Amino acid sequence: MEFQFVKEQLGLSFLKPIRGGRGGGCVCQGQGFDSDRGQLYLKWSDDVGNEAREMLSGERASLQTIQDTDTVRCPRPLGVAADPASGRVVLVTEFLHMGGLRGRAAQLGEQIARLVNS
Repeated sequence: MEFQFVKEQLGLSFLKPIRGGRGGGCVCQGQGFDSDRGQLYLKWSDDVGNEAREMLSGERASLQTIQDTDTVRCPRPLGVAADPASGRVVLVTEFLHMGGLRGRAAQLGEQIARLVNS
């Protein structure tokens, strides 16, 4: 998929897919990219239009709310871009390299407790 509209709307010079940086589920797909603003993660739905925009804009707002609490590390949201030609909507965040959480389960539990109480 070409993301020229993302580059234009977020003022990026380039986007180059990261090897192995792909993800997805039953509703959305995602891909990690190198860019002139660091490594980014783009997430999009196969659906287009207002429902996809509402879902991904809501996720952006949720990530920003978590960021604002300074309790749990989550991807920093950078924006939501929409392709005027196709209606496709893309959430753009920083790309986080996720490793195993086994050794950090207690720390994560404490952070989530602080999040809930913030």
